Parts: sequence; structure tokens; C-alpha cells
Amino acid sequence: MTTQAPGHTRLRVTRAGIDTYQQPVVYMHRDCEVCRSEGFAAMTRVRLDVGARTLVATLNVVVDDRLGLDEVALSEAAWTLLDPMRDALARVRHAEPASSAGALRAKVFGARLDDAQYLALVQDVMESRLSDLELAAFVTASAGDRLDNAETTSLTRAMIAVGQRLDWGDGPVLDKHRVGGLQIGRQVAHQRQLSC
Repeated sequence: MTTQAPGHTRLRVTRAGIDTYQQPVVYMHRDCEVCRSEGFAAMTRVRLDVGARTLVATLNVVVDDRLGLDEVALSEAAWTLLDPMRDALARVRHAEPASSAGALRAKVFGARLDDAQYLALVQDVMESRLSDLELAAFVTASAGDRLDNAETTSLTRAMIAVGQRLDWGDGPVLDKHRVGGLQIGRQVAHQRQLSC
């Protein structure tokens, strides 16, 4: 037996017309029945189900009458990811915690992570399950010399597993690049000027 979601969790989908770069953001009125009944507040991570598509996004709360009480407005990034049909309805509820939440906390507190933990983290990043704050915490916890060789390898493997690969075909693939040459040249020229 399939249970339908209560009617109060479904909102009419509209396009907000707001570019949030690549971050999926949704907008709901603070007096919306879904907002109140679910206990949503600004910056809550919410899950939207529109047709067969699902999206985890950050909620921004609208406090004036720009948005109807029966609407959920999508940022351009959210709109593109969900691609809703005309007159679509969205079921809105709390997002489940990211599966990598434990690994993220462990890394913040200095723990070493393994292949499976890095894979879970990268998958959650790719599926927008982590907030900007969580991403910043992960980057900060991994910066400098905080990853040993094994962790760097694990993170790289996870990125390869989740990302897209380019096939360059048979034969050698060559790359020529230069890092920092101009800056070093400027420093040498500046040092020469000082010594003259």
C-alpha cells in the first residue's frame, strides 16, 4: 500500500529568477504552512521531490509578500537541476543528513580518513548534500599538511571515481605548463634593483 504525502507538504513550483551560481537554493514564505509545520528556518537543508527528480537545497525564508504561501521558488541552479514541468508541485521536507557527516566531523577533529570515507564525502559534494559551511570546514581541515600521502591518494581516487574522465585515445599525452615563472622572474628583478 502506497501512502500519499499530506497535501500540506506540496507547494507550487515557481522560478525565482535569482542566480545563486551553482548552489541550489529555494525560497519559501515564513508563514507558509510547510515552513511552520516542518519547523524550517533560514539556511535549513531541505529535500524537494518534483516528479521523479530529487534535490537537496538550502532554504532562504521570504518575509514579505513577494512569494505566495503555497509556493516554493527555485534559484536558477535549482531550476536547472529539477527541470520542473509546467504547474509542477514539489514535496518539501527535511533533508536527511549527508552520509559523510561522520567522516566530515572526524576530519575536522584531525582523524585520518580511509578510501570509503573519502568516497562518501566526494559523492555528497557532487550531489549537493553538503552546505557551503560544511565544505569550508572540510577544505580547512584538509589544508596545509593535514593530509598524508595515503589520504591524498584516497581523495584523488574518490574524485576519479565520481568525476568524469576524458579518454585521450592511444599514444602519449603530453602537457607543457609553467608554474610561477613570471612571479619568480619579478622577484629576481626586484632583488637586483635593491642590490644596485
